[in-house]
Amino acid sequence: MAVVGLVGYLIDTKRAKNREQAFWRLQDLGLMTYAAAKDSFYRGWREPRFRPIYLEFPELAREMNFQRAEMVEAGRTIKRTFDDP
Repeated sequence: MAVVGLVGYLIDTKRAKNREQAFWRLQDLGLMTYAAAKDSFYRGWREPRFRPIYLEFPELAREMNFQRAEMVEAGRTIKRTFDDP
């Protein structure tokens, strides 16, 4: 799972454009070979013992206050984006 996290980090921080580039980047950094990075990544990705754990923190829950209501018609698709500062 450490390799999965490192690959995700490299992509999220734009240090690699995709997984393949991230595997090469790990080799360039001297952490492991390309083959070991790729094998570890996909093994961690598919094995059930590495599935993510969902933790819920009820003390962080808060009520959302919307400024206005909107009527939605049946059969229409809507999309809204919310920012949480």
